Amino acid sequence: MERNDYVVNVGPNGTFKKSGDYQTLPEHLDAMFAKWQAEQPQKIAIYFHGGLINEKNGLESADKMQKHFEAIGVTPACFVWETGLMETILTNLDKIKDTALFEKLMQLIIKKVGKRLGFDLAMGRGTGVEMTNEEIEAELAKPNPFAHYERATPFVVAAGRGMSPAEELADELSLERDLERDIELTVNENEAEYEYAIQSSPIALPNSSGTDQNGVQGRGLITLASFIKEAVQIALKVIKRYLNKRDHNFIPTIVEEILRHVYIADFGAFVWNGMKLKAEKMWMPHPPNATPLGRHAGRYFLEKLAAFKSANPTTRIDLVGHSAGSIAICNMLKAAAKDFPQLTFGNILLMAPACRIDLFHAEIVTKPERFSGLRIFTMKDELETKDKLLWYFYPHSLLYLVSGILEDEGKSFDAYILGLDRHINGEEPYNAIGDETEQKILTEVHQFIYESGKNRIVFSDDIGGGDGMRSQSYKHGDFDDDVKFTIPSIQYILQQ
Repeated sequence: MERNDYVVNVGPNGTFKKSGDYQTLPEHLDAMFAKWQAEQPQKIAIYFHGGLINEKNGLESADKMQKHFEAIGVTPACFVWETGLMETILTNLDKIKDTALFEKLMQLIIKKVGKRLGFDLAMGRGTGVEMTNEEIEAELAKPNPFAHYERATPFVVAAGRGMSPAEELADELSLERDLERDIELTVNENEAEYEYAIQSSPIALPNSSGTDQNGVQGRGLITLASFIKEAVQIALKVIKRYLNKRDHNFIPTIVEEILRHVYIADFGAFVWNGMKLKAEKMWMPHPPNATPLGRHAGRYFLEKLAAFKSANPTTRIDLVGHSAGSIAICNMLKAAAKDFPQLTFGNILLMAPACRIDLFHAEIVTKPERFSGLRIFTMKDELETKDKLLWYFYPHSLLYLVSGILEDEGKSFDAYILGLDRHINGEEPYNAIGDETEQKILTEVHQFIYESGKNRIVFSDDIGGGDGMRSQSYKHGDFDDDVKFTIPSIQYILQQ
């Protein structure tokens, strides 16, 4: 089978325009559907890979899934919507972690937060005792730094007194002042070191230059005073996340908050939003007077698919998505329901889905008439936290990074992501969190996924389930390569 027979390569802004070495043209889709009409397939599976990979990896993923589908007599269509943004994110993270400014910030926050969170090091250090620079450096040199940290007490130590979480939150101003005094004292005692770190790593901080006449927040080069101010806010946010049980464990939470407060422009969290926009734009109506290449590739595909389904009502169309592919699927369902309501789908199969829970709730949970079945393959939290995105720096999975810093261009922390076990299992604090609308969404998603007898979720350490209920993937990117359990489970479902 030629690639043109099953690949839909989405270009810039969701169009047919060329973005790499391989290009899908409208006539390729015309030929694809003409072939389908001639062959009259009874089962079609449409696959979406994750949204951060480059064209080469996207095409390789499409080729693999095409073979898996064809092996069971299912006709494939594979969307390749590469952005190559994972390289951008990882490269930027790698550069940031090696700067003197980041190193000093990490060291400072670990000291000041660690002694306040009731942790106990394996070496026997107790609550309220500050680590030395040497101890911190030794721990950060490990592939999974501070993995042995456990919560030793249920309160924060502030100004020499133990306080309950409720008391601490009520006395946030006291905690902030205590942190400010402590951090300012440390920085002033080691002023030369911090000045060197700042001067060797010039960066612009948000809010440091006020606002312009339009009220837009300005940015200014970091000073010792602004460094102290940001360090206080970072430490305060980490502590508050722990008190509210919204942390992502010690080092990941500190890294997320440093990125959010200091490096958000340089880190490029906006790239995730750009990927999400592409997942939405590909289905939008064509621009007025658009040239053939200026049409939206997903929309053109939907138009053809709706016509094909009308002519072949017994053909079942299943949707399969990995990671951010779930975002593309949700947007596809939304566009189809609005403009092609006669187009409904069979199974929706999601591997390690990276879509927000509110999007999943809006387009799938509350719209059961759009599809006949759903199954999610993902990891338990114990495995998710062992999937190291970047060794020595961010020792959790990509989904944790998405939740912690990538959503809303860095504005959201612990954003609710469908593939994260902690957000869908209905356990504390997510069983009673947020406002009434937020809690309603989390509750309804949990009830939908865990509805008795529906078998809508499979965790990746489960290989003892029945047909279609097995998976063994220990890394976020491995689900579509798990040819022993996950892929056979998907094949079984598609064959039914």
